[in-house]
Amino acid sequence: MNETLDFARKNRLLNELSDDALLRLLENHSFLTLRQKAVLNEPGDAIECAYFPVTAVVSWLAEMRNGKRSEIMTFGCEGMAGIAAAFDGKQGAITAIVQHEGSAIVVPADHLKAVLAKDPDTAMVLYRYASSLMNIIAQNSACNRLHDLSERCAKWLLLMHDRVQTDELPIDQQLLADMLGARRQSISATTGLLQDAGLIKRRRSRTIITDRAGLEKASCECYPLIASEAVPYGAVGDAQLAVRSEAHAWFHAIHANNDGTGSRDGR
Repeated sequence: MNETLDFARKNRLLNELSDDALLRLLENHSFLTLRQKAVLNEPGDAIECAYFPVTAVVSWLAEMRNGKRSEIMTFGCEGMAGIAAAFDGKQGAITAIVQHEGSAIVVPADHLKAVLAKDPDTAMVLYRYASSLMNIIAQNSACNRLHDLSERCAKWLLLMHDRVQTDELPIDQQLLADMLGARRQSISATTGLLQDAGLIKRRRSRTIITDRAGLEKASCECYPLIASEAVPYGAVGDAQLAVRSEAHAWFHAIHANNDGTGSRDGR
């Protein structure tokens, strides 16, 4: 059981639980390998399970009637899929798809709701997570409207890099186009510019980060703000977290005096 607890605590949300609370949650669970591009939930599907990624990375997507898709947010071991189950949600409203293959702990939705009904401390952990999700989604919404495609592309690559902990990302041009809600031709041009600047290398079905610091400079201010909300505690050093905290304060100081004019969608 100690090995099970140790593995479960690699998910940041589960790591916030006491041993007793975590054991209650794990009374009904399974370990799964989530394959890349596997769809965990689609709009209208019943929410049957909650997924707590350990090494997997999952994205939430919104899809329009014409088939075009755009990312709402992406998360790894700092989050969970199926959060609606914590609020007694019966059906999903978005698509949850696996971006990076890896492991996850899966808990049936009925069991999760039963645990939350009896354990207010566990419920509070998930409520805090839901609050953090609102911050991330709000920031992404503003970013998608106000920042150009190259900045948003750099931001997305950085957030993915934080989660997979390798410089070689399993990301091709079509995936980036879907995530950023842009045309594939625009993504090809944008990643070409990032490659020419020496920040990344494009390979068939792969994107390699070659200059992390340069990519951070090419990103918009949304990266440190979202990273401070979303990055797993153990994924970055204290110095980086301090920088992100300063960036968060800087952003709010700047926008306190901003009249909100001007926009670029970058597509």
